[in-house]
Parts: sequence; C-alpha cells; structure tokens
Amino acid sequence: MLNRFKHSKYACKDRGFTLLEVLIAVSILAIAVTVLMQVFSNNLRSLSYSEDHINALIRAEEAIRDLSISSEIAEGSYLSRTPEGFIIKSDVIAVNSERTKDIPVSMFEVTVTVLWQKDKGERSITLKTYKTIAKKV
Repeated sequence: MLNRFKHSKYACKDRGFTLLEVLIAVSILAIAVTVLMQVFSNNLRSLSYSEDHINALIRAEEAIRDLSISSEIAEGSYLSRTPEGFIIKSDVIAVNSERTKDIPVSMFEVTVTVLWQKDKGERSITLKTYKTIAKKV
C-alpha cells in the first residue's frame, strides 16, 4: 500500500524550486533593491542640498558679522564671490523713520543674500538684520 503513493502526485518532492518560483523571487528582490537604491539616492541628494544651504548660511552670517562689527557703516550695495562659487550680495540702507529722528543713533537695515548654482537652478538664502551707530554731532 505504501508503494502506491510513491510515484503519485502526493509523493514527497525533493526536486528543489521550479523555474517560475525562482523568477518570482528574483523579481521581488530586484524591485526591493531598486526601491532601496532610490531611497539612498534621494538621501544623498538631500544631504548635498543641506550642505550647500549650511555653507551659504555660514557665508551670510560672516558677511553680516563683518558689516555689524564695523564702527562705521555706509549705505550701498556690495558684491563679492567666494572660491566655492557663492555670490554674496550685501545691501545697507539707512532707516529714516519718525521713531529714530529723536534718538542719538542712526539705524541701518543690513540685508545679505547668498546665491549659488545647484544642478539646473539658482539657489539663494537671505538674512536681514538692523545695525545702530551713534550719530555724529
């Protein structure tokens, strides 16, 4: 009676995987690897953009600090370029307000914009602050 099931469809199969099973497994693996590669690629691109923004922010803060620590400041626009390819545009504008006419200081608005090229577009970051200087009598 045991020999009857030996060659039937209920017999134990020790032959391994079929070609269809292998193809499905390889397809699933390929899809998973593709998705993971896209995620890593997007993360690397985001890190690159973050690094550029941080570098631009550092350059903008340096420019504002340079303008802020000087004891004298003049109205005007200033343009400079860094070796890394950043363009720094600084604008200093006197604030002529009714609020400041009776106080012994002059107030200036300092705006620094850092521009740079990334991929196919231009990126920028802008910082703004105010600077007060004692009025000359």
